[in-house]
Amino acid sequence: MHNGEDDAVEYSQGKQGGSAIDLSKSSSYAYSEGSSHLYTNASLMANALDNSRVPTRFSSYPSLPFYFRGYFDEQIKASESAKRITIPFGQENRVSLVYNEETERYMYQRNGINRVDLHNGEYIEYDNAFVLFCDSTTYERSDATELVLDTQGGGTGYYCTGGTLMKILWSEDASGNLRFTNTKGELLCINRGTSYISFYKTTLKAQITTN
Repeated sequence: MHNGEDDAVEYSQGKQGGSAIDLSKSSSYAYSEGSSHLYTNASLMANALDNSRVPTRFSSYPSLPFYFRGYFDEQIKASESAKRITIPFGQENRVSLVYNEETERYMYQRNGINRVDLHNGEYIEYDNAFVLFCDSTTYERSDATELVLDTQGGGTGYYCTGGTLMKILWSEDASGNLRFTNTKGELLCINRGTSYISFYKTTLKAQITTN
């Protein structure tokens, strides 16, 4: 499993023999070798999902938080332009989604550099982008502070597609399923394809730029 760091790296596979680490004895969901790769197994992932209160067993299949536009319908576009969406997670981590007119997709950038998917070596692109605003709590500790976002309470957000932006609402039901609606409360219709989803602190909403 690859997680967190998406810079291209070179590595070679080798045998560790008896010194191989048994992930089943790890107390966390993964073991990190260096700073680029994480390794895990089914049991650890199941524990991580349970600890994060992500449901994995359903009496019935959960419904989607949106519905797709029809195959023969025109591409969804809103009135507000969003050719570039910049999300400043920090001084060293500014994420931008830049709309490509030729591919009609958003190219993923970090600090102005197009990022590459290590799985296929291609640039990362998305058909849709969601920015969901949520409340937060800051915990002060002896040596640091920790910001915890409320990803369950619901709130407002942006849905970006086709180089345009529309304002939306999001919420979570009792089963932990997300639900996206327009500002009138109607279930959101989105374009087919891949989607980028980000939660962001509501009070810092003004720091996100779209143009």
